[in-house]
Amino acid sequence: MYALTDDQTFEDLQEIRGQIIEVHPSKDKIPMIVVANKLDLADEERAVSVEEGQTFADGFGAPFIEISARENLGVRDAFETMIRKILESAPDAGMK
Repeated sequence: MYALTDDQTFEDLQEIRGQIIEVHPSKDKIPMIVVANKLDLADEERAVSVEEGQTFADGFGAPFIEISARENLGVRDAFETMIRKILESAPDAGMK
């Protein structure tokens, strides 16, 4: 997740993803989604475009979602999407 009002958080997210890929044994099976937060501030303060976020997510086949935690817009969708990604990569997740 990054703040769409702060391009540094977007850059940090790219670095964090790289670190996860380095240490995870199943590099191609890591469930991830890209979430841009602060959609409620997008009109006045957007620093990362929709296209930048979507391109980043597309680069590794992840869904891309913009949300506003403050206004509870898209938050449920983000969680449900992440749960679907986890279950796709590990169908038995949470069954033990």
